Amino acid sequence: MIKSIIITVFVCLGMSSSFAQIGKPATTEKDHKEANPESNVIPILVDSSANDAPLNTNLKATEKEALVIFTVADPNNVAEQGAVIKLTGTDTVLTREGVADIEGKWYVLLPKGKSCKIVVEKFGKRFIFNDLYTIPKDEGEVIMDHVLTIKVITKYIRIFKMDHVIFESGKSDLRLPCIPALEALFKTLSNSPTMVIEIAGHTDNVGDDNKNMVLSQERSNVMINYLIKKGIAANRVSGKGYGETQPIDTNDTPEGRTKNRRSEVKVIKE
Repeated sequence: MIKSIIITVFVCLGMSSSFAQIGKPATTEKDHKEANPESNVIPILVDSSANDAPLNTNLKATEKEALVIFTVADPNNVAEQGAVIKLTGTDTVLTREGVADIEGKWYVLLPKGKSCKIVVEKFGKRFIFNDLYTIPKDEGEVIMDHVLTIKVITKYIRIFKMDHVIFESGKSDLRLPCIPALEALFKTLSNSPTMVIEIAGHTDNVGDDNKNMVLSQERSNVMINYLIKKGIAANRVSGKGYGETQPIDTNDTPEGRTKNRRSEVKVIKE
């Protein structure tokens, strides 16, 4: 049996109000191209982690446990990598915690018949859902898709394109020509210690939609890793890959596709 559930979570950045919705309001707590030669690749800047690739789980549903696949994404179905999902059973015995991978997914086995509360953490806030999530006692294999849609309600102070940040087609290796732009961004962040930014990755529409989404996230990740290694605090920089969902020009011409393949800095706070 395969079940699909969609939950919508509303998150506000740079705004005083935020709420989550799943039947009842949630309680919110403040908490905490063209490519250059291969010799220009800078491998030491590529910081792969467990969440930098889609998670190929070996978990299997059993007679006693259901396989639940949580997916965290925004309203445009853009994955929210790094979202923390916490589950607490009503009997306090069941506790699980996971982090959404590059596709926004977390796979977990949960005992049938149990009920739990869901808490999602991202953007420095905790969203506590008032409705319980119950795993059915159905016989046989139970696989459940549980979608949490995060809507970011924010007004970016400004957005600017990172010129000369060029990636080889289909790859996310950081290359030498990218360094001046990243160094300039590092200097800006260093001189403005309260600034918070998002680095957004975008692609054209050539190739598979899902692969483009993942690729744009990988490219954002590698730029974020560069800044963090230089000393910028991780809570001041975030990366998000939008794939081909936000074109600024037509994808019908080479010139338009070139404009759509871009990296942007979105200033959230100054």
